[in-house]
Amino acid sequence: MKLSRLIPAIAAVGGAVAFAVYKLQKDRKEIIKLDEGLLLDEDGDSFDDMHIDDVTASAAADIDVEIPAFKEEEANAQPPFVMDEETKTKIKKNVDDAITALGAAGDVHSAERPIEHQMSFPDEAALAAFKETIIKRGYVVTKGEDPKVAVVMHIAPMDGEIMLQHVLYLYEETKKNNGTYEGWHCNPVY
Repeated sequence: MKLSRLIPAIAAVGGAVAFAVYKLQKDRKEIIKLDEGLLLDEDGDSFDDMHIDDVTASAAADIDVEIPAFKEEEANAQPPFVMDEETKTKIKKNVDDAITALGAAGDVHSAERPIEHQMSFPDEAALAAFKETIIKRGYVVTKGEDPKVAVVMHIAPMDGEIMLQHVLYLYEETKKNNGTYEGWHCNPVY
């Protein structure tokens, strides 16, 4: 193909692309104008100028809103668990005491070892929700003798800060699922 024939073809394609871009921009501007029009009422007041105080009791009586799932969820909702400082202090003391006891037995704290935490739940659904959450964080979960009891395992050295992080996290997740954190244990490493 000769260059003299190629240049008009390129120009024609370029013109078609330019027209398509122009048309898209024009359509976009019309959509923006329509969106702005929706935010204005008939008097020209903007959406931001409207307040909840403007709704009268008679107007509210005409509105019928039925959202059964939302009402059911709201009725069954419990406030999220928030750990208080007193509980954190007790947990820290427990971890420190356990590390001291392991040290008295000749434990090498820097050695990693399996650590087991045990918790119980009011039902199997709560246990399943707990399990789903903590498995994503890398914990291994096995069932205890009771189907509502979980044994959570991880491997870590016996470092106070590391153990405190694990215990606080597992305690919080247990409480969020209405469970009872029953403690942790490990064997000394020599």
